[in-house]
Amino acid sequence: MSSAESIQASVDAFAGTLEQWLAERDIILTMGGEPTFVPAKPDAAEWNTAAMGEEKLGYARRMTSHLIDEVHPGALSMQVFGKWYPGEPLPRWNCMTLVASDGSALWPDSERLFLDVREGVNAASVAKDFSDALSRKLRLKRFLLPAREQADKKAKHSGWVLPLESVEGKWTSAKWPYSEKRPIPLFAGDSPVGLRLPLGDLVEGVLRSALTVEVREGVLEIFIPPLEWPAFKKLIAVIQEVLRQLDLRDVVFCGYAPSECKGALETIGLAADPGVLEVNLPPTTTWQDYRMVLAQCADAAKAADLQLTKNQLNGVVRGTGGGSHLAFGGPSKEKNPFLEDPGRIASILRYWQHHPALSYLFTGQYVGPGSQAPRVDEGPSHGLYELEVACEGLESAHYKPDGEQIDQFLKNLLTDSSGNTH
Repeated sequence: MSSAESIQASVDAFAGTLEQWLAERDIILTMGGEPTFVPAKPDAAEWNTAAMGEEKLGYARRMTSHLIDEVHPGALSMQVFGKWYPGEPLPRWNCMTLVASDGSALWPDSERLFLDVREGVNAASVAKDFSDALSRKLRLKRFLLPAREQADKKAKHSGWVLPLESVEGKWTSAKWPYSEKRPIPLFAGDSPVGLRLPLGDLVEGVLRSALTVEVREGVLEIFIPPLEWPAFKKLIAVIQEVLRQLDLRDVVFCGYAPSECKGALETIGLAADPGVLEVNLPPTTTWQDYRMVLAQCADAAKAADLQLTKNQLNGVVRGTGGGSHLAFGGPSKEKNPFLEDPGRIASILRYWQHHPALSYLFTGQYVGPGSQAPRVDEGPSHGLYELEVACEGLESAHYKPDGEQIDQFLKNLLTDSSGNTH
């Protein structure tokens, strides 16, 4: 056995012992993480300071393709939109892989998905053909509307819009004040049609969610409106039927992932983050499961020519930074061990503060008063005193504080120099 294998075996054995200790006390601890990846030569702005970029999106799609082909066959790839920071013109994309927890194939036609950055095969007319067929299938054809860029009144339609929601298992729509002769005027921008609709101009009380369809650079983009899991699953099945009927490919699903799907879906997100591609791992309840998920993502990243380390100018090999968090919690609010006993949070904070070697072992160069992960005792001396007062308050409360109250106790004390609560 090699030294690396010996170390791994020791870690696995310790993890098993710890998990048994937790199980005997009915403590269910979940673990997730945010490993970050970069290419071998990260020269572009999106691999140094910028969050989004065309090159990074291509890497994310290729990595997603490997995850679907090798790890999660039948999963659905969907480009959702998440974090939106001041000064950024658009919300950041997140290439999400949706995996049905029961093992069923949510999307068996993976070859129809567009998981690269290149010119697609679809003509502009495909958007109308698909929209017509889908709206007829949903029996809502009369509600389908064209959309057009405001800056170009003479241009052909930019996309097609179908107001859509599910009510008690049935598809419903609404009449919007537009028509073939008066298309929906879109806000300027290069995001999908579904993010540029003038919803504020609609009268109060009318349905404000819609499915949209467009072709951009040969790619058929289908924007899914907010839906709960049963309706989402039903809509995806109908879309699949129509795509097969028309024999279409190079398809990107975007918009909103389903809500109210606890226990039904597992998700893996590949998110745009400054300088890196960040992977949001699904929570796991054992070390072995966590290690397996992390290894699967590392293999998929390697297949897409991404890596977990980067070389500094002096040749030193460092972690990619930009995230790499470990996130601990519980399977639910009711069984979250830190909400069950907030004193556990105080215990962890004190232990970390009393053992400074841990900070330097796990954070490497990302430690110190000016970093994203400063130790509380590296800042003003009053910060340590105030944190201890907060910990004593958590421990001595005559009632069990909820998550929001715990956040109020600690969020202004556990920050970096800019006030960010890393």
